Amino acid sequence: MTIYIDITQFERGRANTGVQRVLKNFMSKAFDTYCDIEYKILIYDSSTKKMQLLPLDDVKLFLDDIEGFEFKSKTSIDIEHIKPKDTTLFFDIDAAWNAPYKREVLYPILKNNGFMICNFIYDLIPILLPEFVHNLTIKNFQTFISTLYSYSDMIFFDSNSAQKDFFRLKKLSNKDRYIASRVVGLGSDFSNIKETNKNKEITPILKTKYILFVGTIEPRKNQQELLTAFDSLSDTYPDLNLVFVGKKGWKVDALISKIQSHPLKEKRIFWLNNIDDNALATLYKNAFLVTYLSKYEGYGLPITESLSYGKITIASKNSSMYEAGKDYADYIEYGSKNELKEIISLYLDNKPLRLAKQEYIKANFTPITWSLFADSIFTVIKNIDASIKLRQNHLKKLQFVFISIDTENLRGTIAQIDKHIDFVKEYIIITTAKQQKEFQKIQTKNKLIVIDEAITLDAYKQDFHKKDHQSKNWLLRASLLNLDILDDEFIMLDDDNKPLKNIPIQKFITKEGRYNAYYFYDLLDWHHKSTDYDVGQQNTKEILSEKNYELLSYSSHAPQIINKKIFKEAVDMFFDIGLEKPIDEWSIYFNYAVSNYPLLFDKKLFETLNWPESPLYWDSKFNKENISFENYYKSIYDSRFFTYKDSYEQKLKKKQKQIAPFEKTKEIFNKNRDIYANNNLVHGILEFKNQDIELYLSNIPYYVIVEKEGSLRLRLNYKLLNLKNKNLDISIVVFCDQKVSIVKTLSHIDTSFYQESIVEVPITTHRLKTGIYDITINLNVDDTYIYPQSSPYLIKLIVSKDKDYLSVLKNPKIIERKIMQKNNLKQKIKDIPFIGWFVRWGYNLLRLNNLKHKVHHQQQQINKLQHKLQHKLHHQQQQLNQQQQQLNHLKNTIDKHIESQVAKQVSVQSDSLQQQMDQFILDTSIDKNIDAK
Repeated sequence: MTIYIDITQFERGRANTGVQRVLKNFMSKAFDTYCDIEYKILIYDSSTKKMQLLPLDDVKLFLDDIEGFEFKSKTSIDIEHIKPKDTTLFFDIDAAWNAPYKREVLYPILKNNGFMICNFIYDLIPILLPEFVHNLTIKNFQTFISTLYSYSDMIFFDSNSAQKDFFRLKKLSNKDRYIASRVVGLGSDFSNIKETNKNKEITPILKTKYILFVGTIEPRKNQQELLTAFDSLSDTYPDLNLVFVGKKGWKVDALISKIQSHPLKEKRIFWLNNIDDNALATLYKNAFLVTYLSKYEGYGLPITESLSYGKITIASKNSSMYEAGKDYADYIEYGSKNELKEIISLYLDNKPLRLAKQEYIKANFTPITWSLFADSIFTVIKNIDASIKLRQNHLKKLQFVFISIDTENLRGTIAQIDKHIDFVKEYIIITTAKQQKEFQKIQTKNKLIVIDEAITLDAYKQDFHKKDHQSKNWLLRASLLNLDILDDEFIMLDDDNKPLKNIPIQKFITKEGRYNAYYFYDLLDWHHKSTDYDVGQQNTKEILSEKNYELLSYSSHAPQIINKKIFKEAVDMFFDIGLEKPIDEWSIYFNYAVSNYPLLFDKKLFETLNWPESPLYWDSKFNKENISFENYYKSIYDSRFFTYKDSYEQKLKKKQKQIAPFEKTKEIFNKNRDIYANNNLVHGILEFKNQDIELYLSNIPYYVIVEKEGSLRLRLNYKLLNLKNKNLDISIVVFCDQKVSIVKTLSHIDTSFYQESIVEVPITTHRLKTGIYDITINLNVDDTYIYPQSSPYLIKLIVSKDKDYLSVLKNPKIIERKIMQKNNLKQKIKDIPFIGWFVRWGYNLLRLNNLKHKVHHQQQQINKLQHKLQHKLHHQQQQLNQQQQQLNHLKNTIDKHIESQVAKQVSVQSDSLQQQMDQFILDTSIDKNIDAK
């Protein structure tokens, strides 16, 4: 096999970061390990407009001295007229979108001559976030991606996020041409690190407590957010320093100016823009913690590099960042100031927690090495010929292989398959010995073969029934390979996987000969741990990660096509692991297959109705464009949600109606993310402590909007210090208006001192009327609440129905009860303002209503006093008239006396009125001052 690699941009730029770093490590590993491949390394000569071939020995020297080495021996090569006889790849792993030899010209020529076009895509930033990119790069990149959609045969991606972005844009461009793909990540180990440090510039920094941020200085990397947080923390923590490492990027003059003019520059804030790998490795090793707050990344290499050194790493959670850091980094879920400031403060204030987290990372995080990265790519390349061969010959009739102990379910499923599928060769049923006769009675138009499971299990039948459900499934599926009658291709399915309509064989094998592989979830996002199935998903994620395989979940509860040869390879690799712990047989096979033979498979979103049974169970996807099978639950029909008379269209309509409020809630939640971030409407850290534990919860917004009859699953991170290493029962309890709504037990809590995980807490509106509710979160430890009376941590739940989410937020009742803060009202408004236009609108409206009420009350009091005074004066006048004739001789004396008394009364009443008016004015003034602050 021959591989052509164009390194024109690498040779011109002479950089050791980003794309060039990947290219350098890939070629180094390729030349050292895969010597049986012929490499043709090229650069483009713009003066002659010809490709030039570089001597391989010179390329190796160049990789050792990127900045200084000069190529002297070059040979012109007329690549446009090369017509390879064997498999030959043109592999673009460099920044080819800016290459001088435009790919829209080169690729059609190469394809016509018999080359395979292979690419590596790092991200889609120039298309998705053009405001952060040079205009020329935007233009070049858009043309380049369009060219890939037309000519590329195979694309490697550094993340599943980048892969999804690429194919989403492909769909929007109306290009339906098939392109194989494989996610391989990026290596994070530093190559050729020989010395710890000889850089005098960083020596003083290493003696300080510093936060490290590695990345090009540019708006997208978002160094500004960390600088703002540091400014607010610097007075409280005078020994804390900040170090930025990276070259100056694009559109960043304002931030550069702010860093350069900062009063703490070169005192506590440092910017290093030209250091080598040795110095960078030393900075990682000595950092207090590392942050990476980018707004979008194709991968996020600094996250994995930092974790490789066992460093606490705080990252934003978008695009691919979670793929890079998995469950070991701390994530700023919404990008709010509260989240970043409080997680940094937590590690600054809590040394036991910090040390425990560092040990947790060192003990558990396993990075992708550059060797594993290269292995993943070359395994695919070496399997290209085998993939092409396997695509050429397929069976016309397929065996349908069941494992079942439910006669009723299987009878109904076979009846539906007989009705809707015409390419069945025969049914093979694996069941228990005592149920064989019952299964043999099933009526079908196709051949029925019933086999005792003990025959297939052979030596593993002993103690088989003591195993958990997931382990039994793995062993039974793997044991299918013991059947001599098993064909090279077959359909594997469960007894409740019923077709809903006519299914052509192209549902499993495309016209071009590829296998369709139907996934339903991303294993990285599967955080449940309660059932055997959940444990199997977690274990599968772990062992696939160790092999650097893809991480989709294929247990889609529908028939799937299996290639016997590839299935045997997967079973050979993972069989013993499946004996030791539960794993998901579907995800093991398909992730192995698509990772090693991507040109043979087409990954597609599953087409199964009722998986899950209810949308309450997890954030399920629903394929609106195509539903082919039903995961049959008798309970759904018993409850009359479905009836046996329902047509295909009626079932879809009912399911879409059920799912609609859940999808609307997710849509609203995603739109609200910017509001949460921009207005700081997110709790920082929720603390729960007693004599036995310290538990910290994060990623909780101040309010959520949930569509009526819908649900929102909040993914919360918890960190637990088990202070006395006790066995504890711990539950997160959600109260709705002081009534228990949800109890989420934390699974697999053991006696370890430090534990951390993600738990999904559902906020559901079932049986709630539209309106606003107080949601509080408490922690129950061994049947005792951390906060005995009421939890201070509040979320406002807004139950909406068919309303625009922004109009809902204008309701002033949302803020009637304030979120608990440690300081008084004035300090709360000053430090953590509940701002945003909609919040200020509601707040001011409430203040205005209160002011009007006070004024009205004061006016009533004044009127009462005036009336009382008038009445008293009138009564006194009557007394004077009655006594006037009897007191004529004392008239002058009495007149003076009366004047004196009246004046005194008036003065007293006036003083009282004046005092009340003064108090009213004072109250009004205080209100204004509070508003001003």
